[in-house]
Amino acid sequence: GPNGLIAIGRHQAVVQIGSPAIFDPNTPAVTAGGDRFGRVLRVRDDGRIKRVIADTTAFEAAVDADGEGYDSNPVDVAAGRRSGYVVADAGANAVHVIDRNGALIRTILIPQDPCPGGPGNCFGDANLDSVPTGIAKGRGDIYYVSTLSGVVADFSVTPPDVNFWPGNGKVFAVNAATGAVEELATGLTTVIDVA
Repeated sequence: GPNGLIAIGRHQAVVQIGSPAIFDPNTPAVTAGGDRFGRVLRVRDDGRIKRVIADTTAFEAAVDADGEGYDSNPVDVAAGRRSGYVVADAGANAVHVIDRNGALIRTILIPQDPCPGGPGNCFGDANLDSVPTGIAKGRGDIYYVSTLSGVVADFSVTPPDVNFWPGNGKVFAVNAATGAVEELATGLTTVIDVA
């Protein structure tokens, strides 16, 4: 279903549809409605699709900004006058800047911290993911992006304690025009949106 939504007119909205991490175009049971997974859509207020603006999952497949292989789950979208659309992609740990015609301008990786206790605690990854969860338009080319921590596992206890890393949730200011990223708020844990 729709993850992020922007009202753009009296009878239209722009919607970002999510995409399951297991999305596979060759598996019909998983892909019912798969032609909409990961898409930014312009929709009418009666729910009919006016047009597909972009395929966010295709951007992650092409870029893989975090180098961890394909993983796309676009969760929110914001619109700007000059930049078109900016999408927070939780699976990719990145923000995609898309022009009004749906072409990718740039993918901006959200900064990650080293895995606490080493890669074994982050399922083999050297870094603890910074997972974008929400996005809001600021002034000019600035967008505010909320994140929650990636998952950390403590295998020294039985059963293993698998949880979000406390205090690693953040809010970033992302410049859609330059790709610059600045930390604004830290010490949070499971931030799910920003306004």
